[in-house]
Amino acid sequence: MKEDVSDEPNRDNYRAAAAAEAKEGARSLLKFMGDIAGGELEVEGSRELHDLAKVLDSEARFRNATVKGDLTIKIKFSTDETGTTDVTYDVKSKTPTRKTTRSTFWMTKGGNFSATNPKQMGLPLREVPQPKRGVRSVDNDERPAREAT
Repeated sequence: MKEDVSDEPNRDNYRAAAAAEAKEGARSLLKFMGDIAGGELEVEGSRELHDLAKVLDSEARFRNATVKGDLTIKIKFSTDETGTTDVTYDVKSKTPTRKTTRSTFWMTKGGNFSATNPKQMGLPLREVPQPKRGVRSVDNDERPAREAT
């Protein structure tokens, strides 16, 4: 049986294409990410990074301590037999939990929260009497200076 002569050029084309692929090498990840969804990934990622930076700065100053956060960019690929690839992405950030001030409340007999302890007696309040003479300013103090002893 005779070999098909037309099959040989196809093998050479395949080998040439494979050699060209091997020479191509890796392309820029940043350029690829900038091309995803017409630049939407870059815009959304930049905004999320900026928001994360603001929260980290604010929390670090408020706590007077080091705080941590994360920025995650997930890129998903779906390739069919023709080499067509669909690319989707997700951008998420994780900020430190905000530190808040604790408040204490007491439960009333009726099942509500009260900022004052219902079991504690209240102090009677009375009006503070006004001084009989006018209030003096420190700047206008006319008392004689003390003699040094």
